[in-house]
Amino acid sequence: MTGVASLLCAMLGLACNDPSSSSDIARYGLVAAPSGRPTVQVAIGLVRKILPDPPPLVIEAGWSSNRSERAVPVHAVAAQALGRNELVSIYSDCRCILVKTGDLALLIRERAPERLASVV
Repeated sequence: MTGVASLLCAMLGLACNDPSSSSDIARYGLVAAPSGRPTVQVAIGLVRKILPDPPPLVIEAGWSSNRSERAVPVHAVAAQALGRNELVSIYSDCRCILVKTGDLALLIRERAPERLASVV
């Protein structure tokens, strides 16, 4: 659950930033990790359950073609260009949340209940 808590904290840190239309994470030296998208989608769902209704901000999958302009995109990324201990990061330039999917999947398998671990 540490990963989910990190994602929530990252979201709240972005609540005051203006949205950006940029969703091209490659320009920041990041590599998308499509295989990690299901894990990130589950994390997004869990964070949505934690947030009050209505939420202070909306998060949506960064790869979604129909996300709201006001939504904060959450991207599944590979380990390249992120720090060794970074699981979740905020890039203020793109107003996005980056999730290192390999590490998140490992964390879930090691610490999460069996029900959640089965999604990774």
